[in-house]
Amino acid sequence: MALAHNGNLINSDELRTQLEAEGHIFVANSDTEVIAHLLIKELFKYEPVEAVRNVMKRLNGSYSLVILIDDMLLAVRDPLGFKPLCFGTIEPGFVVASESVAIDTLNGELVRDVRPGELLIFKDGDFESHQLFDEIYFAHCVFEYVYFARPDSIIDGQLVYRVRERIGERLSKEHPVPGDMVSPVPDSGITSAIGPQADLC
Repeated sequence: MALAHNGNLINSDELRTQLEAEGHIFVANSDTEVIAHLLIKELFKYEPVEAVRNVMKRLNGSYSLVILIDDMLLAVRDPLGFKPLCFGTIEPGFVVASESVAIDTLNGELVRDVRPGELLIFKDGDFESHQLFDEIYFAHCVFEYVYFARPDSIIDGQLVYRVRERIGERLSKEHPVPGDMVSPVPDSGITSAIGPQADLC
């Protein structure tokens, strides 16, 4: 089994203590290893869908996971959709990534975002979807839009560049400050700085 994790757990120390009390041995100090131990424990008792569901019930925080189990690739996003995750097609199969631009770089085609609380299982050239959790509200990480993501990424159906422009427009309307120029800091703020200036042109 291999596991990749984007996010942060807030109950990682508590889960690690419980697992160590059960005899689990850790070689690193990451919350990713905690998730791996929990998943392996559940896979001894349940098939992958139920195992992932049981692990998700114990995780508090943000996570998008990509898991390789033998010949299956699993992609899962936390119930609030805090961290982005998407998938696309690429010859001869599928690709899963945290940003759509990774798929573009490989000359693939974006299919869609993994929905909050959704588990996708890729196997034998096809995939199946399991909606494990259905939350009423979502809690996306704003830093993906204002800092982390590339401006040409699409997250949850929104082009990051356009979101940054709208953030700047909204900021200039809600907190107007007299001035001759808007200066972005850091570089990812350029698009947000363009937003209010567009209104002045």
